[in-house]
Amino acid sequence: MKHLRKILVAFFSIILLLEHAYSEVSIFDQENISKLNKELTLEFSPQEEVHYDPALISIAAIIHSNNIDLKKEDFKEVELPFPKVPKSFISEINLEEYYQKNPVAYLRENKQSEKLYILFSPTFASYLGGLNNTVIHNLDSLHKKPNLLIFPGYLNEELTLNRATPLFPDFTGEYIAEDLYHRVYPLLQNFLQSGVKDIALIGLSGGGNIATQFLKSEKNYEEQLNYKASINKGALLFSPVVSLEESSKAIDSNTKYAIENEGWKASQHLSHWRSKIYLLSKNKNFLTDWKYVLSLKGSDIETANFIRKALMNEFIASDLKKVVNSSQSRNVEWDKLLYKEELNYSSQESLEKVWGYEDYFHGYALPENIKRKSSMRDFNFRNSTLLAALSEITSPVQIVFSMDDPIASLNAVEYEKMRRTNEYSSNTIIEKLLKEMDSLPHVRVDQKKYGSHLGYFLDGEFIKQKLLSL
Repeated sequence: MKHLRKILVAFFSIILLLEHAYSEVSIFDQENISKLNKELTLEFSPQEEVHYDPALISIAAIIHSNNIDLKKEDFKEVELPFPKVPKSFISEINLEEYYQKNPVAYLRENKQSEKLYILFSPTFASYLGGLNNTVIHNLDSLHKKPNLLIFPGYLNEELTLNRATPLFPDFTGEYIAEDLYHRVYPLLQNFLQSGVKDIALIGLSGGGNIATQFLKSEKNYEEQLNYKASINKGALLFSPVVSLEESSKAIDSNTKYAIENEGWKASQHLSHWRSKIYLLSKNKNFLTDWKYVLSLKGSDIETANFIRKALMNEFIASDLKKVVNSSQSRNVEWDKLLYKEELNYSSQESLEKVWGYEDYFHGYALPENIKRKSSMRDFNFRNSTLLAALSEITSPVQIVFSMDDPIASLNAVEYEKMRRTNEYSSNTIIEKLLKEMDSLPHVRVDQKKYGSHLGYFLDGEFIKQKLLSL
């Protein structure tokens, strides 16, 4: 009897731990945020009220998702060769190999399922881990482990930049999608022939833009090469890049603000080993305790500010550096354009040397594209929007977007205002584009005031309902 009691106590303890690990929050309106802040204040910071912070909620969502255990052995790596086609086809559709080597995707098959979901990971992410885990976990609970095909982020260093070696920077996603669709088409037809009835796309962050271009590629191939359309359920996009120009401005301004005002070092980005050691010294459970991270703008302001600055710097000092050093950026060098690892900026003069996404796209990527396609001379970054791609397709598309996204919308001025007053002014350019997208008959936009960049993934019930509607 004693043994049975011990077993039951252990069992319910595990259940409580799991509930704590996967519990959910609602964060899309002021009422829910106030409720969450009060709960976190009571638990972590009784002396200082906790406040909402976009960077913290994005990091918390990733930690929350990483707590979901998925088995890598369930997925097999699939190399995607470029099928041979007649030369006449190539001239018709400007078909060319964007990748010099075969890109890879990761496949989980379930012959009992009639569904296939194609997941386009966040721009710099791998195929498992991060917010992909939340998507997979919810799809599995809804559809009993459907077929899955996962593409790593199109700028992931290990699996895409190093292995597939793209030829040049594709800031629209059009070349990437046309190449990938041609490679994956035989696999899609095999699935349809084996009994799969429904195929849908899911895209996270920049992966949402690739998913949209993927739908456009299917339409082009169907019209010009008589390919059979297979994606009958459209796409669900979470926090896509609505405007390349506005996203670049947001990232660059938030990073440069940290450097200008606080002498932030290039080496102090979130994935740097020094940053990890610092954060773990603050809390040994930092990598697993998402609630602790949410509480920091109250319980530990210094650490909260560190995370915000390190997160924004990650996109330039780590991610952009990898892009510049990759095969798609042959004629540009990192150190000459940005800064040395240990250089500490504190003056306006040195701040101007800090290179960012606007510099890369305008100063390098566009000239490289013009070399390949003279018509790109008329290209305007203001027109490089998700709206432009959506206007060329008819497949159903759902979009979730938060206006307080410091990666796609919220610039440094508004972020600082939000930190001081808990309020901000929305990016009017992004709002206008979202409104125009929502007016398209095949597009539905779910626009949120709060939720940051994919931070709303903490609201598991919301994510589940979105996936169920796909």
